[in-house]
Amino acid sequence: MTTFDVDINDKDYRCKDPLDLIIKNKEFVDHLRENGMNGDEVRNILDDWQGLMQEIPIRATSQDKAKDRLIDYAIRHTKALVNNEAITEEERKSLFKIWDRLCEERTPPLEKDKSGRPVVRLMYHPEGCNSGYAPAKTHKQMIGFQTVLLYELIERCNTKYLQKDIFNFISELFEVAGSGQKFSQNQIANFYKNNL
Repeated sequence: MTTFDVDINDKDYRCKDPLDLIIKNKEFVDHLRENGMNGDEVRNILDDWQGLMQEIPIRATSQDKAKDRLIDYAIRHTKALVNNEAITEEERKSLFKIWDRLCEERTPPLEKDKSGRPVVRLMYHPEGCNSGYAPAKTHKQMIGFQTVLLYELIERCNTKYLQKDIFNFISELFEVAGSGQKFSQNQIANFYKNNL
């Protein structure tokens, strides 16, 4: 069985202040910081999946399937022995220990996607970073919600830059500190207008 251990508080995973990663819009960052911009607020918005549920497909190997089949047979046989009247209480206690161990070793049942394939569903929504939106249904909608929140945050600290400059800044922010995707100024503007 594959185990995913993702710790978003890991120092290697996340930069303490995403504004430190900005290169093209350094002057804009300086202006925002002078007017009270806090990198932690930006990080909270970028880390918030806006209720988006991610599905990760799981492929079990033939060895995993064979092992689970053997464990299922062993559990059935152990259950039959536990329920057999010829077994003493002392033997029954030993069988229960075996039964518990087998249940722990068995792969837990996985959820299925629309086509019936096994998946693991992940949803991340940090405490204190609630946008007030309904949960995002798609990755694109999640980016749109984040764009609106970032725009509103930037607008509070902006006194001299134009809207197109804000969209350029958000574009770079997504690339270097967010999803890693490159968006044009026009795409960011569309995300903003469509999710406002």
